[in-house]
Amino acid sequence: MLDVQSVKPIDTSPQGGVVAAVRALAARELPPLVNTIDVDGHYPEAQMRSFGRLGAYAQHLPGYSPSVDLVSAIQAMAAAGEHCLSTSFCMWCQDALGWY
Repeated sequence: MLDVQSVKPIDTSPQGGVVAAVRALAARELPPLVNTIDVDGHYPEAQMRSFGRLGAYAQHLPGYSPSVDLVSAIQAMAAAGEHCLSTSFCMWCQDALGWY
């Protein structure tokens, strides 16, 4: 039997698109880098820049996204964190810098 409460609606908003795009990029590019990031201290600059091009760091900034949306900013960080917590933390740092 299908548990209706566990079904998540499809988010077609611009912000939802950003989170989905971050999730797809992270799933494709982060898994092969996780050990290098965590063990060797590699900074995933190319991926971080790609997240920025997708709009991941603009979701919570007035004037840079259609609306100020802290939830989407957090969801974008969490999407990367599904594959690499260190990269997710770097995204938080980037978001915090922009916020302040």
